[in-house]
Amino acid sequence: MSLPTTTDILIVGAGPVGLACALSLWKQGCTNFTVVDSVVHGHDSSRAIAVHAATLEALDSLGCAEPLIEAGRKAKSIGFWVGGTFLEPAGFDLLAPYTRYPFVLIVAQLVTERILGEKLRECGIHVNRPCKVVSLQRNTDDSCITDVSFEDGQIMKARCIVGADGARSIVRSSANVNFLEPGENSDKPEPQAVLADVTFSTPIRVPDSGVIVLVSPDNAFILSALPEKTYETASAQVYRIGATNMPPNVAVPPSTESIPYLQSLVDAWGPGHTLPVSMDPNIISPVISEVFWSSSFRTRSAIADSFFCRLHPPTNQPSASSGGKGGIILLVGDAAHIHSPVGGQGMNLGLCDAIAMGSVLAASVGTAGSGDIDDAPLNTWALSRHARALTVINLSERLFGLMSIPERTTWVLGLIPVNFGKIRNVLVRLLSRSNWVRMMGAWWLSGLASKL
Repeated sequence: MSLPTTTDILIVGAGPVGLACALSLWKQGCTNFTVVDSVVHGHDSSRAIAVHAATLEALDSLGCAEPLIEAGRKAKSIGFWVGGTFLEPAGFDLLAPYTRYPFVLIVAQLVTERILGEKLRECGIHVNRPCKVVSLQRNTDDSCITDVSFEDGQIMKARCIVGADGARSIVRSSANVNFLEPGENSDKPEPQAVLADVTFSTPIRVPDSGVIVLVSPDNAFILSALPEKTYETASAQVYRIGATNMPPNVAVPPSTESIPYLQSLVDAWGPGHTLPVSMDPNIISPVISEVFWSSSFRTRSAIADSFFCRLHPPTNQPSASSGGKGGIILLVGDAAHIHSPVGGQGMNLGLCDAIAMGSVLAASVGTAGSGDIDDAPLNTWALSRHARALTVINLSERLFGLMSIPERTTWVLGLIPVNFGKIRNVLVRLLSRSNWVRMMGAWWLSGLASKL
């Protein structure tokens, strides 16, 4: 596919975050941008399933909130089955006085991407596929221009590069931006997690919550009923299942998670192992009948040193050609930050990154005209979103740590038996009785505490 030879803004990656960035630019009247993605068709990844209130408010500015709500399922809470008791420590319905979206929307990432892509096409914007970026280099005539090389040999000149190309971002690595665990605890273990979208031979009833986390003594199992028509070929209710903290003695997942492997996770930590039979007789031994999507990954946190920089010249480049600022590099979504899936924050954070950046970048490019773009507004955006990402990573890690407390007795000072898992269960049970606590839990998870 023939690409334009020049563009003001090149968006690398056309997942939900890259598409939202393009829509945000378009909404601000910026049209000289190009979107590329390395795959032929849209991504089939479905890892994210929760869209929170602050994200819906941001998407509403793009005209995408209502179509997404129509395709999703509104849920009033996130539930936990802990110590034999069902708890709802986050009540999103309690946010009604503060937002038009007092719920968490359950909708698969692939559906979110489809809706954003349809909106983009309505605007007449085309995603260039498959176009794989392989390197970024300073232009020899103008250091504020970046030469972007593609796998097929094409070269594009761009003033700004937006890296929306995921955790293994070629944009980030080409710009030599570090991507490390925040804080000092960078050597801690990275637990294995497995997610899958499946049907059961007999559908099971689950409490009316968006996502249920079944907390076991040595793991946490995710269960959620996905909206109808998430998968057009599905003839039965599709469920998202997942084990988020696989014990080290469990076999490493195969490259493609088979039904027997996923069934072993359901048998070990799923609803039949945790939920009471009185809730639904079919819970006794739910049997997977079909797998639509699955993924295994290490749950770790990492954040880019900066979400905005100028492209530095290679260290071996002659000093005569290494002056000037360098082309603009911006990072959003997983290219900028990753963390555990607990709390359903990842895609939400990335979408808000992109939508906020779109207005700032469009204004900066428009003001600059053909001249150099002012760094100050972009740096302000980057610092704000970096701080927000650190807050979300901290929230996600705290939730993951809370869920991962093992239910086993340890001896304090060799004399006092203490089971921290049981202490957690009692505290969560007590706190969940307070509507104020439930509202504040939803307030932080919804993103309203740190809106755009």
